[in-house]
Amino acid sequence: MRVGSYPPMDRFNQVSASTLNQETYQSIPVPGPFVFKSNHEKGVYVQAVDMKAGDAVFVDRIVAVRHK
Repeated sequence: MRVGSYPPMDRFNQVSASTLNQETYQSIPVPGPFVFKSNHEKGVYVQAVDMKAGDAVFVDRIVAVRHK
């Protein structure tokens, strides 16, 4: 699975299924940079990679934490 920001689509962290298959919440950093203002042309995405039919990734929430 890839978790990233756009544009461009080349800023992402790739996470293996074994990392996520621990039945606990996982924190996955999303590469920025981000700014504190509304811009609907920019965002965050979750992309399935090499998943089999019937597999699923459920995203419960996305939490943004300001970091300096």
